[in-house]
Amino acid sequence: MAKKVAKVDTKRLTSKAGAVEYKAVQALQEEFSKASDGKWTPDVTSIMYKEWLPRIFAGVMEQVRDLPTEHKSKVLKGMGCACGEWAIPIIGIKPGQSLEEYLNCMALKVPPLGPRKFIRVGDDGNIIDYKFILPRDKDGKAVCLCPLVSDNMFNLVRKKQGDPNPLPEICACSANTVKCWIKQGTGIEVDHVEVLSSVQVNDGSDCHFLVRLKPSAFSTPKDEP
Repeated sequence: MAKKVAKVDTKRLTSKAGAVEYKAVQALQEEFSKASDGKWTPDVTSIMYKEWLPRIFAGVMEQVRDLPTEHKSKVLKGMGCACGEWAIPIIGIKPGQSLEEYLNCMALKVPPLGPRKFIRVGDDGNIIDYKFILPRDKDGKAVCLCPLVSDNMFNLVRKKQGDPNPLPEICACSANTVKCWIKQGTGIEVDHVEVLSSVQVNDGSDCHFLVRLKPSAFSTPKDEP
């Protein structure tokens, strides 16, 4: 027997955003009415992924934002590693490369996966200036390619404060993705990645990181001239 679903009070949804919200809820109601015995139709599942889960995730991230730094860092590290590992075959990272092979391979990526620019700095070469060149919109503004942002997963985060950037901390997640990719591609451990600039952090024109590699366990002294 079809489930009965309560009607939504449309009087509370008078704004433009509210109208869009109502249409999503109404569509979900219609599909729920077709479900029986707790088995969702494919359309219900699709609406859940498109409308429901993003709101749940946005609510979680609102709370993550206010966590103490130590705990927030652990959450963002988990997110970054999960994202990085899933994206490895998409971006084409192959294990067993030298660091130079890895950097050269990543530098050849074309939009939207690239281009990426790398500069080795420091006497030991263990610091990498890493820049991901982002695409631009019709007004010439850099477009954040984080799927959680570009797919509007954070459409409710910070809107009540009027902040145009949904969650600047999300770039810490991206920094952990960078660590994951270098480790998976080369086996080299990364000490830390600093976000110098990004769309979300400071309305930057590109994603700009400073990568500090962990020194090897042993190296010979540098030859003096």
